[in-house]
Amino acid sequence: MSRRIWYAGLLAAALLAGTGIAGAACKLQAFLNLPITMAGSRPLVSVKLNGVEAHLLLDTGAFFSFVSPEAASRAGLNVGFAPQNLLVEGLGGEVRPGLATVKDFTIGGQAVHRVQLLVYGDRFSGEGVDGILGQNILRLGDIEIDLANGMARLFKPDGCGHANLAYWAGSTPVGVLGIRYTEPTAPHVVADAQVNGIDIAVMFDTGAGASGLSLQAAEKAGVTPRSPGVVPGGLRGGVGNGEVDSWIAPFRSFRLDTEDTRNTHLRISDLRDLPRNADMLLGADFFLSHHVLISYSQRRIFFTYNGGPVFDLRVRGAAPMVDAVPSSAPTEPAAAPTSAPAAAANGAELDRRASASVARGDLPTALDESAGAIAAEPANPLYRLHRAQTLVRSGDVKQATADLDEALRLQPGLTDALMLRGSLRIRANDLQGAQSDFAAAESGAPGRFELPLEEVGVYTSAGRYQPALELLDRWIAAHPQDERRYDALEQRCLLRGMLGRELDDALADCNAARRHVSSNSLVLYDRGIVQLRRKAYDKAIADFSDTLALQPRLARALYARGLARIGKGDRAGGDADLTAALALEPRIARLFRDVDLGP
Repeated sequence: MSRRIWYAGLLAAALLAGTGIAGAACKLQAFLNLPITMAGSRPLVSVKLNGVEAHLLLDTGAFFSFVSPEAASRAGLNVGFAPQNLLVEGLGGEVRPGLATVKDFTIGGQAVHRVQLLVYGDRFSGEGVDGILGQNILRLGDIEIDLANGMARLFKPDGCGHANLAYWAGSTPVGVLGIRYTEPTAPHVVADAQVNGIDIAVMFDTGAGASGLSLQAAEKAGVTPRSPGVVPGGLRGGVGNGEVDSWIAPFRSFRLDTEDTRNTHLRISDLRDLPRNADMLLGADFFLSHHVLISYSQRRIFFTYNGGPVFDLRVRGAAPMVDAVPSSAPTEPAAAPTSAPAAAANGAELDRRASASVARGDLPTALDESAGAIAAEPANPLYRLHRAQTLVRSGDVKQATADLDEALRLQPGLTDALMLRGSLRIRANDLQGAQSDFAAAESGAPGRFELPLEEVGVYTSAGRYQPALELLDRWIAAHPQDERRYDALEQRCLLRGMLGRELDDALADCNAARRHVSSNSLVLYDRGIVQLRRKAYDKAIADFSDTLALQPRLARALYARGLARIGKGDRAGGDADLTAALALEPRIARLFRDVDLGP
């Protein structure tokens, strides 16, 4: 514990060296600017570890910074053992980290020497994430988080007392919240809120892509997974192997200070591991719709509303949902910073803004900003890649492919461009071209062990189960200690079940995943498919029924249970399930017909 406090003080001194603090009136001195690029729902900060670039997730919910084993290997770090009593806990469980010392750690253009980082988190690799930038750095000063404009800043306030620090607000209403006591060993930012008029505690956590309310708090507010209007919300995960089901549910209101969002929807799930008795995570989706300053010096949060949906509720198969515009909150005169942030003037700033617009779902604005970034720096291949990613989301595959081709002309080995072009070639039934792109991506980035798993997802989504299974077999054999091993076993269980092959081994895969990942709906469904193939109809029906107990509107589970009931001889019950599934998802039958599982 004392080691962490000493380290934080040492790092603060290094970053603040040579920085002047202004005099009598309330002023803010920025001592660390952190440009942010959104990778999906993840706010990333670029750093250098001994000169090797890495991308860390800005995470106000993490007590300490860490890098994944893959990133540590790329940077040539020597990884030792962390103190034996140190465990890292999160939504997915707990892990025991390693410890490495970075000789030269560069962040925000400043170099700090001999910085210690924890090492763990295979599961965080992917979407360009190499680790987490946690509170041992983020709480070195008051922190402004402006995801919509791609920037976070650490400030040292001087002479501010209890002044309003939302310097950017102008005439915009400012919300103000008191936060509970924090310290380096208990850094979580927790404040009070209300949902459906019920008092709750919310934790401000930029590391969570989507905000979420605990099942216990939702029930106190009168909402459960079986309430009217509740739909499946996918799986949530975090540190460790565990993943849990989530749902999207309607609520009358969500209130922060005087900002009242009415007739909204919230994601609910089992968040029993939330720290300090918090009831809800406010994740990156909330920060994208708000400009926030967390003042540790005042123990207050200042925030303004940017516009747009407050919560990101995009889930495949869910009904469209729109958040109400929050009501106004009173404001006070804002404090003046020593130097106001400049408007976007170069390609990098425009590209960061484009990534934030994508994360907010504003694709037209993102495409305009990407066009500006490309015009400013036409030789930068990353801007072409980023626009291609946005074009794919907007449905313009032809222009996306053109951008990818140009990005790869500018930088032939650009890994993520190769991966995206390969996935588009799969869509176009160009298997040979896709495999060529995937092979080039893996060859150019041998330390990115998540790439084959991404390929498995592409093949599986396209119904090409055989190449996906072959990839998984090789990956599982090559990575016996990887945290993602049990996710891979779960995927292999499903693939074997869909292909009707090696069914006893498939069952063993699912049972291993169920023991180590959790009994979420995905694992139960996959095992049900294997039992259906084995003609163990009672066991299949039990697994599909357990799946539906968690996700009552999951069409594929209803359809599969219908097939199992028909196989057992219960034609009436089976037909009822098939009809209910087709009402939810009319094209669901094709998924089963394509692998000879059903009429």
